[in-house]
Amino acid sequence: MNDRISSASEWRECQVTSERGKIHLLDFASLNIPAELQDALRRAFVGCYGHTAESTRRQVFQTIRRFCQFLEEMGLYKNTPLPPNVVSEFRNWLAENYISPEKKSSSVAVMTFNAMIVLLKWCERNTSQILAKRTNFIVSRFERVIPKESESLEEDTVKAILKACYEDIELTIAAHAYRERLREAKDLSQSELKLARVLRQLLALRGNGEVPTTQEIATRYQRYHSHIEKLGGMRKINRMLWITPETLLPFFLAILLQSSGNPTSILNLERDCIVRHPLREDIEILQWMKIRSRRFQRIDFPVGKEWSAPSLVRKLSRLNQNILVHCSKNDENKLFLCRSGRGSDQFGRISTANLSANLRLFIQKHKLPHFTFKQLRRSGAVLHHRAGKTLDAAKRRLNHRSFSTTLLYTKQSDLAGQHENLIRRFQGAIVDACRGGIPGGTSSLTAAPTVNAAPAETVFGFQCKDPFAGTAPGSVPGKPCLQFSGCATCPGALITLDDVEVVKRLFSSLMALNKAAARASRDGWWPRFAALYEPTRQIIERELLPAVDSQVLELAKKRIPSDSFLWLE
Repeated sequence: MNDRISSASEWRECQVTSERGKIHLLDFASLNIPAELQDALRRAFVGCYGHTAESTRRQVFQTIRRFCQFLEEMGLYKNTPLPPNVVSEFRNWLAENYISPEKKSSSVAVMTFNAMIVLLKWCERNTSQILAKRTNFIVSRFERVIPKESESLEEDTVKAILKACYEDIELTIAAHAYRERLREAKDLSQSELKLARVLRQLLALRGNGEVPTTQEIATRYQRYHSHIEKLGGMRKINRMLWITPETLLPFFLAILLQSSGNPTSILNLERDCIVRHPLREDIEILQWMKIRSRRFQRIDFPVGKEWSAPSLVRKLSRLNQNILVHCSKNDENKLFLCRSGRGSDQFGRISTANLSANLRLFIQKHKLPHFTFKQLRRSGAVLHHRAGKTLDAAKRRLNHRSFSTTLLYTKQSDLAGQHENLIRRFQGAIVDACRGGIPGGTSSLTAAPTVNAAPAETVFGFQCKDPFAGTAPGSVPGKPCLQFSGCATCPGALITLDDVEVVKRLFSSLMALNKAAARASRDGWWPRFAALYEPTRQIIERELLPAVDSQVLELAKKRIPSDSFLWLE
């Protein structure tokens, strides 16, 4: 069924698909309540929660089950309308059954009560006959349960996790390469030729690239037992033939760490998640859909790095290619596919429960400190906040729209030590200026940054004697001149992005700045480039050109002469 439910008239029982492709029926007819109330709650369910994710719909259906259990225990399930005090009685029933005496609330009680209030209010507006007139909805809510904030991991721990992932991935790749050698029977020793023969015989027993299960070997194919032991047992054979949950986990962990994505969203990565950068050939983009916000998330990676997330995606796609023919249509374009590690014939996306179970084994195997999947996203935010020394670095890493959301993952206090050191340094500079400063002279507070104060070429090509002198109106000594970048960094600039000539100039400027940036990094004058030209380059690349229509951009590219950038070589 589709991710969203459109109308109640199209179905009598709602069905949702789990993350492993299993169909779950939300059968309202099975509820022990009058048909009129069944129909009302079903319509309310569609109207209020039909557009939500399958996990949310299943949780809300469990809420309705609890409400029906409450009606049955209280003797209210036989007739409608429901009594005026049904809401307060339901709250008392939840408090008695789901909250222990030493606690004031529980997440189950909060979620159940809040969801049921939404459904009953919908019924009051649209199917008023099932509720008594003047039903009292003014009831005190349960206290919200605030989950304990998970701690972020230190940089050394993150590096240790990645190292362990890469080690296991190399072993998996080697095992699959050995399988291909055995299948092709090339460059094998005599003992390996025997093993290759046994492997081919095992594959022939069932066909479709599968081998018998452990139970079938014990009951029907006992003559192969000794040969299987030489191959390392059925578990090792299956790991050679298929990607299993155990061998899939390191790929998931490494990609999750490198992307700092939401675990559920990363688990739903598709096989075509690698996107070319629209402007730069040395960068590729990992892209995925965040289910809750229904927005694409993107992280840039350099092209050609062996252990980058896009490279890991390609490795995994090759390794589990043979699983696609066994998967359901819903899973055939998913990345994290495997064969169940319990000897069954199930193929498809791995479940979060299976991942969590294998995570415990992974931690024990590599002697790592305990951590959870959710901690990895928080750790990425904190580490980027510290490295970038600005909250904007963490915000861009997590693909957030606002800083308030980013502050849920990393706090301003994380950099309190660095801020205090900076304040102390400037306080010392103020004292030095007061004690020994020369009247009319330049103190340490207004000294130019550590870049050469030589003439510099502006974006428009003319020369500036000293961009840090502060001579232009509004400029401050020691900081780049406000007029140095012209209109490129002005928030009041009006830029016609549908004009091919304007876009051509923007694109030409960006290409020139990219080449200059590469030369600055190579020749050792990056600080100067970063201070003078980097803000302009970022604005053109991140804000202006992404807003240009693709057809306009292609026309603009064709108008740029091929020898336009020879002066930069």
